[in-house]
Amino acid sequence: MIKKILIVILTLLLALSFAGCGTFVSSGGIGRPVTDTSGSGNGSQTPGGENPGGEKPGGEKPGDEPEKDVRVFTVTLVNAPAVLPEGMQAIWTKNNEVHSAEFVDGVAKVEGLNGEYHVTLSALPKGYTYDCNGYNVDNFDRDVEIELLEIINLREYFTLAPNGESDVRWYKINKYGTYRATIKNDNDAMGFSFKPTENGSFSITSWCDVTANDINPTLRRYNGTESFCTFAQEIRDGGSSGTFTKNFRFASDFGDENIGAVLMFTVKAAVNGISYPITVDFTLKREADYVSPDINGEPYYATGPFKKGNENGAWRYIYEDNATTVTTKDGPKTYHIQDDEKVVFNPTDKFYHVGTADGPLLYARLTKDCQVFVTLSLPGGAWVNKGFFWNELDNGMVRLSLEDGFNYSYMINNGYANYCDSNGAHPVTEEIKRFLQGYAARENLFRDGEGVAENAIENANEFTNQSGLNLQSDEDSMWLFACGYYK
Repeated sequence: MIKKILIVILTLLLALSFAGCGTFVSSGGIGRPVTDTSGSGNGSQTPGGENPGGEKPGGEKPGDEPEKDVRVFTVTLVNAPAVLPEGMQAIWTKNNEVHSAEFVDGVAKVEGLNGEYHVTLSALPKGYTYDCNGYNVDNFDRDVEIELLEIINLREYFTLAPNGESDVRWYKINKYGTYRATIKNDNDAMGFSFKPTENGSFSITSWCDVTANDINPTLRRYNGTESFCTFAQEIRDGGSSGTFTKNFRFASDFGDENIGAVLMFTVKAAVNGISYPITVDFTLKREADYVSPDINGEPYYATGPFKKGNENGAWRYIYEDNATTVTTKDGPKTYHIQDDEKVVFNPTDKFYHVGTADGPLLYARLTKDCQVFVTLSLPGGAWVNKGFFWNELDNGMVRLSLEDGFNYSYMINNGYANYCDSNGAHPVTEEIKRFLQGYAARENLFRDGEGVAENAIENANEFTNQSGLNLQSDEDSMWLFACGYYK
């Protein structure tokens, strides 16, 4: 009897012990406790691990799905008109991958992109353009604003033929903004005349599509006025570029003293796989204020020594003693070679001499023409012989560069000119040598075969009496271009 009572008590104790340890579910014959991860604390779970009618493990409510990482790329139009072309889209391009989306209230959105994309527009409102090369996005910078540029209408124009060219219609532009040039054929040019009313650093940039790669624009700048102008330079690059399309970007500075002057340029274009007529859009922009640097320069006075020239003998340029003739397809061609090893500085008299320190004095023609800069012939038979400085000596403005900082007209007008002989020549001192070297660099006399002194005939024009001189020089010998001696 006592044994039965003990068995009943032990059974009750075991039941109470199991109730405190949780429920055991058999898995492969191994008992494993199922713990409560719901945070409810009631321990009630189904074998599937969910609480019927309650929350999922982790605190999620029934029906909730984990949030996905969805990348949304957007394009927003800036300066857009109220009404856009029907179906106008933003286009995201990467290699052969293309995505597009229509604009809704000025914004286009697309999902599912991954990587870097170039962004363009499928159409444009009438009278607008944009920088079709300037917008790119990636996973870290998915939103972009594309500014639409309103094209300014052209009205007032005049007709003028640049010197040596055909008539051009020049449109007067006086606003900062975007303009459109229409080009009819490969010889056609549309002219523009810009007269600033304030100082500034100005830029002119074209917007041809480098992805289409079918239009190559060119800007041609002219010197002069609205009554007469001559070609100055051609700008073929500086902006966004492809293999064929190379957009131009031209910069020009106007100080207060230049207000009233005019910037004249034409726009031309070549095509690749398309037909004329075509259009070239460009923007005229004032980038910043501009104050002209002091162009007067600090006066540089001659330190000498000075010596009145002795003209015994015939004048001979130093390079004439060093010539070579070569045979070309056009016949024999003679080159004169400059070599500073042919001259020697004498520390006693402080002049350069030919051959040896006691040889003939080396002279530089300072106030009359030398062979590199020949006499300027003017229409009507008049001519001017001002030396290779042209009118710089008369104006008192002989500068080598703004960085150099000096005005060398004082060195010549108030110094060596008082001692020059009838050929306008003075014996060469160290400071004359330094000056001539800087002047040769300023004027690009020697520039890899294309300098003024290297190809005199090719650099001729209707106003010059070219001698046909062909000089060769290394960098250290450039200063000898105006030097010679009495033989």
